[in-house]
Amino acid sequence: MSIFKRKQKSNQSYGSPGGEPNAATRNAYGRDLLQGYTPGHFPAWNGGGRCDVCLKSLAGTRAYAVPNSIFWNSPKYIAWNKERGVDEAFLRMQAANDPSPGSAICEDCIHMFK
Repeated sequence: MSIFKRKQKSNQSYGSPGGEPNAATRNAYGRDLLQGYTPGHFPAWNGGGRCDVCLKSLAGTRAYAVPNSIFWNSPKYIAWNKERGVDEAFLRMQAANDPSPGSAICEDCIHMFK
C-alpha cells in the first residue's frame, strides 16, 4: 500500500507540527511532486510516513517519491518480494488497485528502482 493512501490521524497540511495530511492532500502533493519526474532522478519526499518497501519510518530521513509505473514494475522490487514469499500475481493485484500517484521510498531501498 502506498504512503499516499494510508489513513492518517488528522487532516492538517504538510509541515504542520504534530499533524499528518489527509488522503486528498497526500494525493495532490504526490501528483504535484511527480509532475516533473525525470527517469532515474526521483524527487525528495518530505511527507513523513513509512517506506513503502521496508516500512521504516521516514520522519527526519532522506526519502524519495517513486512513480507507480516504476514502483510496481521494478524487477529488483519484484525479486525482493519473491525472496520473502510474495507471489508476483499478488503484487500485480496490488498494483491494479493502487490509485495513488506513487510511493515513498527510503534511502536504503531506493536502489531497487534505479
